[in-house]
Order: sequence, then structure tokens, then C-alpha cells
Amino acid sequence: MKEIELKLLISPEDLPSLRRRAGARARGRGKTRTVRTIYLDTVDRRLAAGGVALRLRHEARHWTQTVKRARSLRAGLSETEETDTDAPGGRVALDRLPDALSAQIAALAGDLPLGPQFETVMSRTRWDVPEGDALVELAIDSGEVRADGRAEAFIEVEMELKRGSPSAVFTLARRLFPTGPLRLSRYNKAARGRRLADGLPAVPPAAPRHAEAVAISRKDTAEAAATAILSECVAQIASNVTAVLADDGPEGAHQLRVGLRRLRSAIRMLCGALASPSGGAALDRIEGEARWLAREVGRLRDLQVAEAELVAPAAAANPAEPGFTVLTAALRERIDAERALLGAT
Repeated sequence: MKEIELKLLISPEDLPSLRRRAGARARGRGKTRTVRTIYLDTVDRRLAAGGVALRLRHEARHWTQTVKRARSLRAGLSETEETDTDAPGGRVALDRLPDALSAQIAALAGDLPLGPQFETVMSRTRWDVPEGDALVELAIDSGEVRADGRAEAFIEVEMELKRGSPSAVFTLARRLFPTGPLRLSRYNKAARGRRLADGLPAVPPAAPRHAEAVAISRKDTAEAAATAILSECVAQIASNVTAVLADDGPEGAHQLRVGLRRLRSAIRMLCGALASPSGGAALDRIEGEARWLAREVGRLRDLQVAEAELVAPAAAANPAEPGFTVLTAALRERIDAERALLGAT
């Protein structure tokens, strides 16, 4: 079964209002359950290296065994192949899986046993939410990821497409977060658990993200190459939106503008290969939105650069000049106002 999800991060103070908006749009009342999930692998993580996640989940007095094979997780949107089977007694039972999948796991593990690596324990509330002709399962997870005696709290929103176009999950996200911003998750629960098991924060602090190379080959179709290129642009943009909102420095705004320029260049480069009456209009609209956002972010970066590279050094060199105190305060007020405006965009 193919699974398409949009993953978002929220703050604890946003949780009550999100629950109210979800309940107002949902079919029926939300259902809340405690869910414990144990992730298994070899000690050297051969399954993860092979793009496979194996987990045991306990929910409503029932154990389920799930295998996920990731296709992508970019800018919060994940696409995976998922297989679920019963797991009596909470034990791995590879013989219950399809033969090809069981053989893949056995080949990846080799002669090493599979054992628990980390787990999550959370309170999950689910709603079925219609969005046009589509149906989306909305889940709010609030709990902990645990590994090697350490625990880290998290709150995450998942919107899984049950029926209809993938665009429905983004439309629903905008309805549920009308004042923004959408904080797209770059890490699924398995990735968080692995980081925690390695002694790292489950989710690294927001930081400016530079462009990354895109792996494409001559064998790729135009559509596959376009998907890879555009996905990388969107991933850079989404990461730097978070960095801009979390950090005062100018680098996040700079890298956000770089990502937006890359996106516009990619659209112009690819529009011929992807041309269709509806697709062309959509790409034109996205290119226009990227141009507008780059202009908005540019104002913030200009102010940040003025503060960091002009005013601050001059003030340090002339500590007796009171005018710099006034100028610094005025710049800081403008910077805070611009960041707040971008956060609500």
C-alpha cells in the first residue's frame, strides 16, 4: 500500500486551537489512543541503510507489525510503501509478510539478529477530514521518542491521504493553519529515534540550509528529473523558512532567497519538458509567488545586513556616540516587524 503524508511540527501552545479547528472540519469526533511503537534493526542498522523500517506497534490491546520502504521525505511530504500484518504477542513474524518483502529483510539483516533500537510512546488523536473530493486522515501525536535511557518530547501533525489528489493535504494544512506558518517536518519518527540513539537531539535546531546536489542520470525521464530538482528546491526553501523564523542572523534569509532563485530557474528550465495547458499555468503561478516572496525576504535581509555589517561595527568603534543606540533600536524594531510579517505570510 502506498502512503502519502504531510508532516508538520507545532508548538504546545498551538495545540488547543488546532484541535478545535480539526474537530470543526472532521467527520465525527476525534478518537484518542495511547500508541507505543518499537523500531527494530540490526546493531549496525542494516535495514535503515537499505531504506527499510521495521516496527512493532501496540494500540488498543493489539500488536501490529509494519514494514515501511521510503520513497521520499522532502519538505514534510513523505511517500512510502507500507505493509501491515498482525504480530501476536508483540513479536516479529517475518513469515507473515509477503515472501519478497520477508526475503529482502532477511537479506539485509544477514547473520545479525533484529532487536529493538528505540521507541515512541504517544497520545494520538485521529480525525477523518473531507477536503473537496478527497479524504484525509488527520492525526495529532503528542509524546516522546526514547532511546538508551534518554527521552525527548515532540508534537507532530500527520495528514495522510486516504482518497483523492495529494494536493488535498496541502489545502487542508492551509485551512488548519490560516495564519501560518507551516513548519514542515524534515524528520520522521524513525529518523528522530536514530538521532537520539546516537546521542544527538532528535530534531536538530533550525539552521540555514545550503543548496545540495541533485542526483539525476541520463536514464531518468524528464518527469523524474524535474521531480528531483524541484523537490530539492522546495526542501531548501522550507528549511530556511524555519531558520528565518528561528534566528536573527542574515544567513537564513540569504539561503531562502537562494532557494527561491533556484526554484524560479528550475521552473524556467523545465517548463518546456513539463508543458501542458494546466501545468504551465500552475508553474507560472508558482514562479510568480517565488518572485514575490524573494522580494519580501529581501527587505528583511537588507535590514539584517545593515545591522550586522554596518551599524554594529560602527557602534563598537564609537561607543560614546549615543546616536548608534537609537539607530540600533530602530533597526531591531524593523527587523522584528519584518520577521513577524513573514511568519504570518
